[in-house]
Amino acid sequence: MELFQLAEGEATVFDHINNCYFGMTKAEKRVADFVMSRRVEPKYMSISELALSCHVAEATISRFCRTLGLKGYNAFKLELAKASVAAGGTVVNLDESTAEITQEDDIRTMCQKLYAINADALKQTLSFVEEDKIRLAADLLFNADNIYCMGQGGSFVLAEEAYSLFLTITPKVHSVCDSHLQILNASLMSERDVILFFSYSGATKDLLELEQVACARGAKIILISRFPMSPGAQSATMVLKCGSNESPLRSGSVAARMAQLYVVDMLYTELMRRSPETFSANRQRTAQALTCKLL
Repeated sequence: MELFQLAEGEATVFDHINNCYFGMTKAEKRVADFVMSRRVEPKYMSISELALSCHVAEATISRFCRTLGLKGYNAFKLELAKASVAAGGTVVNLDESTAEITQEDDIRTMCQKLYAINADALKQTLSFVEEDKIRLAADLLFNADNIYCMGQGGSFVLAEEAYSLFLTITPKVHSVCDSHLQILNASLMSERDVILFFSYSGATKDLLELEQVACARGAKIILISRFPMSPGAQSATMVLKCGSNESPLRSGSVAARMAQLYVVDMLYTELMRRSPETFSANRQRTAQALTCKLL
């Protein structure tokens, strides 16, 4: 149960930080100074990124959150997001080019902002592209005996999208939704199997449990995530970083999903180029097979 509760006179978590400041350690004050000076950025950052920016250990960030009476870092980011709403919803993304939507926006303005947010997510993802990683990931998929598309919650929707796309060119792709079934599959994998896992945070218990089993079998793990320094990234064979700065109050946003699907499209296209004749023929066969479903 969380202990955090704003005291009288405190409007947001920033006021709470000010009131707790002089009871903090030197390292915690360094975190507080960064958060108070930036305000917007921390709610989009992983605990690893914030620790690196503040030049402290991740354990210091956790202690900082507990000093504020919060259970953990995710709860802290949620309070930061609430503070943005309390300020009127005029916060901007990290590149300060796409403002968040406010209650005062008319429909056209709302649509324009959504377009800008989604376009910015793709732009960010493109800037994160590491050509060698895309090439290596495509090689892993091409040489794999089996490709397993996995994720949990909203991320599994993305895994299903990847599965349906790759299935148009190869029969060795599989989709496994339940976390128990994912573990079972991982326990029978070999070093020639590849898991394509979707997790925006890269910090879920399901991912860490799966990685432990899959790595013991020698399977390869391609993680599509926003945070390359997340706990899940540590055990992954490689991390393909997606863009989109997702607020805790907008978990599962369309922009974040579009960014991850953009990475999937990169992998699919690069995989196609490994054997264009075979994959093109397969794509024609699958397209022909679906014609019976059309009126």
